[in-house]
Amino acid sequence: MRTTVMIPLHRSWRWLPLVRDSLLTLRGHCAIIVSDVDEHDATLARLRDEFEADDDIAFVGARDVAPGWVAHANDLLARASTPLVMWLPHDDVIDETWIIEAERALDAHPSAIAACGPLVASAHSEPHLAVGLDPDETFTRRSRARRVVHAVDALERGDPALLGILYRAVVRRERNPALPSRGELGVWSDAFWALELVSRGPIVITSARYAKTWHSESTIFTWTDPREDPAHLQRDVDRLVRRLPWASRAVVARAIRRQRRNAQEAP
Repeated sequence: MRTTVMIPLHRSWRWLPLVRDSLLTLRGHCAIIVSDVDEHDATLARLRDEFEADDDIAFVGARDVAPGWVAHANDLLARASTPLVMWLPHDDVIDETWIIEAERALDAHPSAIAACGPLVASAHSEPHLAVGLDPDETFTRRSRARRVVHAVDALERGDPALLGILYRAVVRRERNPALPSRGELGVWSDAFWALELVSRGPIVITSARYAKTWHSESTIFTWTDPREDPAHLQRDVDRLVRRLPWASRAVVARAIRRQRRNAQEAP
């Protein structure tokens, strides 16, 4: 197997049928790690009972991991050993084409760091919340400066979903950054992770679709707009810029300063 799909569970009983369907669909096409660090309910136990004989699927139960979804996701990333990895939240749905197309696209584009297709609303979404998102073509560009400046603009003008979609991508494991903590709640950690991801390399866009379940109990609806704490937002952005290779750092920093100045001067 070339890809590991990492499925972090947390109070997932409601989504057991979706996780079960994902395992049935994906097994044989990738390695899978199903994990629940707390085991507040019987979701993991039920899945283990059904799939424990499947060599492609590993189950990891309660253990000492720091609180929050970010620490859980990073723990799973550290456990994966395949060349390619992706996270799959318990309430989302993909089929094998997401993996197959990503592997083919990354083979065809060796400089690309990740492969991602369009995000659509799953059939389990609440209709008034359901939206679709397409990966941004700018993140496919060879220019590191162009990718990073565009990503920073998305964050600073209040469109973190433009980056958040990349959290669903299949990524080259050795170039995959750990998720930043941003506190126990991990507010927009996926977007800031994606900012670092595109600083490391371009993405490639596939046609396979990722079905996200939009529902009112989703953690994302408790997150505040990153612009509500502009000083914190700017510190996080500037910290990443300082880690860029020297040849890109000055170009990106100048472009971001110009971008911020233009935003302040806009009527």
